[in-house]
Amino acid sequence: MRVSERNYRELFESASDAIWVHDLNGKILAANSAFERLTGYERDALLNNNVTVFLSSHGKSKIDKEAHDIVLKGGNAEPIEQELIRKDGTTAIIQIGTSLITKDGQPWAFQHIARDITEEKKVQDNLRLYVQKVNQAQEAERKRIARELHDVTAQALVAIVRNLDDMASGHSQFSIKEIQEQVRDSLKEVRRFSQQLRPSVLDDLGLLPAIKWLAADLTKNYGIPVDVKGVGEPRQLPPDAELTLFRITQEALTNVQRHSGAREVSVTVEFTNNNTKVTVSDNGKGFEIPTRMGDLAKSGRLGLAGMQERAQLLGGTLTIDSEVGKGTNLTIEVPS
Repeated sequence: MRVSERNYRELFESASDAIWVHDLNGKILAANSAFERLTGYERDALLNNNVTVFLSSHGKSKIDKEAHDIVLKGGNAEPIEQELIRKDGTTAIIQIGTSLITKDGQPWAFQHIARDITEEKKVQDNLRLYVQKVNQAQEAERKRIARELHDVTAQALVAIVRNLDDMASGHSQFSIKEIQEQVRDSLKEVRRFSQQLRPSVLDDLGLLPAIKWLAADLTKNYGIPVDVKGVGEPRQLPPDAELTLFRITQEALTNVQRHSGAREVSVTVEFTNNNTKVTVSDNGKGFEIPTRMGDLAKSGRLGLAGMQERAQLLGGTLTIDSEVGKGTNLTIEVPS
């Protein structure tokens, strides 16, 4: 019995999860070191105090209803999420498992095992926000495509049809060559639109030429010089990896054009045995990076949050180095 009790105490004390025991009225009887670290309280300050020291009255009522009542009736309580109040006044979200301790066959105390899930909840909240914003952005893009097709392509085709009808009836004010030119202009517009959606150069020639095409487009349309450099032996990547790297680079260059005020941009595409890395650097105004990369969506930087999500889907990483007034370096690295 003594050996068993000693083993329990050793496991109790060395556990990485926070554990505490309180009686049926909420008076704390025992707590381990992990619980001290979680709450910021020293053990002596907790013992014989009520759990409302670190749980709100609402939180205690929730545990009473969703855990204590169940285990008192012989059931198994599902883990519940609860807010914990640390000694310094900050809060944490914990997931709590509850079990009943009996003495002489009667309920005597409750043991709780808690795990800090604060960061996980922040990631989930940020992901929900990101998905919501992405859906809004997708809908806006669909409206833009529909509007452009209606206002440009459809109108041009309607004009061509009318001109052909007039020609067939012998009342056309345009020659056949002029109508042919109108058709060519419409076809050119459709091709431009198709290129915006997915440039054929990516499928035909690969990542590096496609990024050079992006760079040339930025220079031609906005006058921002972009230097593109390849390092290592270029090779064909899986289609999803090439598309992801291309889209992230495209988004990064769009951010440079819209927000940075940069006068110079460089893009380096590096091929190694194990990874492919793209770095986009500019000498623009820079910005303040959130403390946690997971807070990009919450801080309104949806483009960067989208890049991070794309990289993670491929098992890759996104690194951002920026400082106000000192430009920005963005690096995406994915396994080859």
